[in-house]
Amino acid sequence: MDLKNLAKDKAENVLNTKGIEITCPSCKNKFIGKSMLVECPNCHKTFDVEFKVN
Repeated sequence: MDLKNLAKDKAENVLNTKGIEITCPSCKNKFIGKSMLVECPNCHKTFDVEFKVN
């Protein structure tokens, strides 16, 4: 397993367990997301969480 895949797996693990702070791209509300597909609790729009590992 290369370093990029290891970093992505670790980020997904943190997302699924502790969650990460997400800013909704529509209404700019901040909330904790715990999956790759999230719904904003404020405006109820659904969007995908993506990780970019450089």
